[in-house]
Amino acid sequence: MNCGADEEPVNVEELLMKSVIDFDKDGIFNIVGNVTPFTNGLGTTGYQFNQASDLPGCEESPSSYMTIDSIGPIWNDGFSVVAIVEFSENRYFERIIDFGNGPGEQEGFNVTLSRLQESNSLAFTSWINSDSLLNRTRGRVVAADVIENGQPMFIAGTISENGVMAIYVDGVRINRKSNGHPVINIPRTSNFIGRSNWCDEDPDFKGRIETLMIFNKDLSSNEVTALYDYLKSLSAI
Repeated sequence: MNCGADEEPVNVEELLMKSVIDFDKDGIFNIVGNVTPFTNGLGTTGYQFNQASDLPGCEESPSSYMTIDSIGPIWNDGFSVVAIVEFSENRYFERIIDFGNGPGEQEGFNVTLSRLQESNSLAFTSWINSDSLLNRTRGRVVAADVIENGQPMFIAGTISENGVMAIYVDGVRINRKSNGHPVINIPRTSNFIGRSNWCDEDPDFKGRIETLMIFNKDLSSNEVTALYDYLKSLSAI
């Protein structure tokens, strides 16, 4: 869990090696539809999701998203997502990530980072059961009015093993919930980048994801700030 201002200095290179999922790990991601790779400010590969239909529908065409076949039960020490994202337009609950086993009401146990409805707010959500209202209230932390379409932004979401949830934008913690939801430590086989497990309701993401990293730990505030400073120094943001 986050320890506050007295933490040790962060070795960013060591921290980056601890990511369990990122765009630089070959063979993890499957591309569906018109997802275009590009070289980002880090000199690594980002992806453009600009050909997705603006209509919901699991079979809607054109599609534009990525999948990960399976993610094991590796979340005993928490969960963190770090991404540089550029949204193109306001799409209803468009996803950056949605890791689960189908929709949450069907025991999908989803972890999602998304736009909140069609607003300019971000929502970071963890489902611990099939109760829609509970998971979308207690299990969600929101960063209000932080999205500016067409501008790259650094986003981080962290969840401790005890359900402390936080969301950061450009290295600054925007919101924190001490009584949120942890991540249920089970295998997940319906894992999307740029697509929702509720794809009949939510259109695919449209924009660019320049970098994406997932950690099986609760990143501290110092670690999030260090990652932001590092990426900014490389002109990735």
